[in-house]
Amino acid sequence: MKPPSLRLALLASVLLLAGCQNSFRDSYKAVLVSPNLTLGQYSGETRAQYSGDLSADFTALTDRWYVPLGVSSFQARTTEELAQWVAEGQVKKQGNAVGADIVLWSDKFLGSAKEMLPRTEAQTSIFDTTEDRYGLRSTTMTPVMGSVEMVPVTVKRYDYTAIYLRKAIGYVCGLGYSNLPDSMFPSIRRNPGARITHVIPDTPASKAGMRVGDIVVRVNDHVIDSSATLSSVINGTRGQTDTFIVIRNGAQTALTVALNP
Repeated sequence: MKPPSLRLALLASVLLLAGCQNSFRDSYKAVLVSPNLTLGQYSGETRAQYSGDLSADFTALTDRWYVPLGVSSFQARTTEELAQWVAEGQVKKQGNAVGADIVLWSDKFLGSAKEMLPRTEAQTSIFDTTEDRYGLRSTTMTPVMGSVEMVPVTVKRYDYTAIYLRKAIGYVCGLGYSNLPDSMFPSIRRNPGARITHVIPDTPASKAGMRVGDIVVRVNDHVIDSSATLSSVINGTRGQTDTFIVIRNGAQTALTVALNP
């Protein structure tokens, strides 16, 4: 049997962290999956992976063709290390609900404070045995209510984040891209274009020699004025061989990209 202090810590962790059933579920926000890739079937089992560096671990998984489905983010109060046990159970449950093969999750310590939490002693009973004049015995039971004691507990505050991912089976192109910041417009003196932020290994983009930092300004006859336009053009030319005009180190370069269907 667990000692009283451990039972109290476990109860407090569950009540504080999971007070609203599942905070990872309640704070979940879906991410729009790009039409330029094809997701695989859900494996049927979610693996929760604790991360000390979400950015690095997320990049490593996307390089293995894992795609984000959604994100959870919230702050919570909890006690001691049992918080991680409770959180991991919530993470896996939400991962199963959304069909995530892997969930990256982390917690950031925000500070701690002393709080008073109730501890109830177990209810006891008093037994009284008597004899009547014929020598027959009888026993009566009188219940005695347990006492409630307020005990000090160190409560910690954490910032929780989880990223839900599923394996993709194919990319049309294999690029991550974004709009350019206003500060870059004067330096290129051209249509804004879309800046390449990530190139996924073993995809049409990586095989064509695309690099992070390239600025796509044209694909075939299509002028690229934003990341949304680039996404639309790529999706509309699936299975074709496109000519990407990019600005690299201040000069234009033409790259031939054979897109997947």
